[in-house]
Amino acid sequence: STRTSFKAVLLATHLKVLSTVTSEPAFHTGVLYSARPEEPGAERVYGMYLNTLPFAHDRGARTWSELVRQVFDREAEVYSHRRYPLPAVQRLAGGRRLFDIMYRYQDFHQVDTGTVDVRAGAGDSSNEFTMSIANVPGRLVLRAVSTGLNRANAERLADMYRAVLEAMAADPDGDVNAPLLSATELTQVLEDWNDTEVEWG
Repeated sequence: STRTSFKAVLLATHLKVLSTVTSEPAFHTGVLYSARPEEPGAERVYGMYLNTLPFAHDRGARTWSELVRQVFDREAEVYSHRRYPLPAVQRLAGGRRLFDIMYRYQDFHQVDTGTVDVRAGAGDSSNEFTMSIANVPGRLVLRAVSTGLNRANAERLADMYRAVLEAMAADPDGDVNAPLLSATELTQVLEDWNDTEVEWG
């Protein structure tokens, strides 16, 4: 046990997959946060109060446990800034776009699922990101824009998420740098991702 959270495990999985398909030593992904005020009565105010922030990742971890702990600790640091607007962050970064892929963690533990169909409302609405990953009850959902990936390579990416979760569960002290795809499969994914003519079915 890493004494962290389920969110940290899923976010670590996401970051491991991204680190497999990029050669960058460090990178950002977007993470969606609830920015609802923590004031009495705030739960009665309409609106989603959502904010996406850049989440930095580097390749410092050696084991799955170290990766999850690293992500958990970094997420705790970012959480205190969850209401800081993304446009302001981008201005501080010189106006450049910091990420094209976002992750959204949904936790419905306080929802009366007998009254509310959380599966019907789960998933992603249209946004400006090339790809988004969201956990919904019992599964991860991967969505890519039409210029992102073809279906076969999106399924390869989905298999990578599954492989990471299985490896974490099988041996938390296992090598976080073990390959997830063969060199040929990885090349296919990367070539597809850079092909702007691909249509997402």
